[in-house]
Order: sequence, then C-alpha cells, then structure tokens
Amino acid sequence: IASSTTRSRTVGTPSGLCLWVPGRPADLIVVDATAAAMTPEIDPVANVVYTATGSNVLYTVVNGEILLADGLLTRLDERAIIQEAKQRLQHLFA
Repeated sequence: IASSTTRSRTVGTPSGLCLWVPGRPADLIVVDATAAAMTPEIDPVANVVYTATGSNVLYTVVNGEILLADGLLTRLDERAIIQEAKQRLQHLFA
C-alpha cells in the first residue's frame, strides 16, 4: 500500500486513487521470495528491486485480472507462441 500511495503522489493523481480498496481493480505481482536470487533476506524490498527477475514472478494481476498464475500465462498459450516464433524464424532463414 505504501508504494501505491507513493505512486499516487509521484504521478500527481488524487490522494487515495491508487489505494487497494475492495471492489476496485488492482495491479500487483507476487514474487517468489524463496528463490536463490532473493537471498539473503536482509531487505526484501531491495531484493525485489535489485535482484528479482521475471522468472521470480509467480503471479501478475492487471486491472484486477490474473494474467500469470503459478508462473504460467492465463490468457495466452506460451508453447504455441514459441512454436510459431520458431516456424517464422525458419522461414526467415530458408
């Protein structure tokens, strides 16, 4: 909540606009704090800011919709996208 309030002030939005309120959409991520990159756990915020990578993100919620759950995309077929990219690459070098 602190970061939401800070963001609200930073971007000049009205006070309270970026607070978590039941029924309002939310944007957030859940990071795996047990990953090797996240140790030592002296300062969890610093770990997220300076050492976390995309592979450490377990959940992503945008506008209240879960887009990544347990590290897997919920709205897109990642395997199909990778397969299509490989096929297109083969056509480029054919």
